[in-house]
Amino acid sequence: MTKSTSKEEPRFTKAQLLRGRGWSSREREQLAALLKDEESYTVQQAKRLNQTFANRRVE
Repeated sequence: MTKSTSKEEPRFTKAQLLRGRGWSSREREQLAALLKDEESYTVQQAKRLNQTFANRRVE
């Protein structure tokens, strides 16, 4: 039997994430382009979006 925690990760707006100190200038610029103003994201979601963008295949 696995334990399920009901504690959710905190969610942040685009502006809050961009003000965070955990991003390099490149990551911050990517997030500014990728995140939508009207949505909120967890830090993990923002990192995943950045990683997916960085690893995309350009044709």
